[in-house]
Amino acid sequence: MCVLNAGVVLLGDRQRHLTADGFELHFQTNFLGHAALIRGILPLLERSRARVVAQTSIAAARARIDWDDLNGARRYSPYRAYAASKLALSLFGMELARRSGGITVNLSHPGVVPGTAIAAPVRALLPHDVVNWAVHRVGNAPATAAKTAFDAATSAAGPPVMFAPSGPFGLWGAPVPRAPFRRFLDADAAARVWRGVDRLLS
Repeated sequence: MCVLNAGVVLLGDRQRHLTADGFELHFQTNFLGHAALIRGILPLLERSRARVVAQTSIAAARARIDWDDLNGARRYSPYRAYAASKLALSLFGMELARRSGGITVNLSHPGVVPGTAIAAPVRALLPHDVVNWAVHRVGNAPATAAKTAFDAATSAAGPPVMFAPSGPFGLWGAPVPRAPFRRFLDADAAARVWRGVDRLLS
């Protein structure tokens, strides 16, 4: 079983960060690192008929990947970079499901989880009372949010399925199976992501 969950989101930090490999930080952490891992162990995953979960985000539903500016050198915002990285991971997961022999691939997203340390610069700008209210009143607690990935990893539902919170707009609530976001169903875009991984890792 493989849950592609490592991630970073630097909302509130307007500085563009590059990794030691020269990639924009969101892109490498949230997408390219996962893709490199999966492609490297793909024969092992296929032999063991493994289950793979790609942890996506609500932000990916309306994201766009700029293949001419993957590192955000010309136009950067942390939200766009985060959303694009999650869209790339989701499309990669969909293409993995199409190409793999015997691997079960599902998607999950946790909804809004204000009780985590995500977006620390944004939280630092808000009054403590507002942050405390959001943690207790808005979104999912971390334990509830984690259940979406667990259900995606253990479900017998036919893939690819996206497990997401059951509440309004998928922002919070117990996990339920949902259809993947429309952008995730673009087969041409998914194939381009797969080819892009080949190019970037060569």
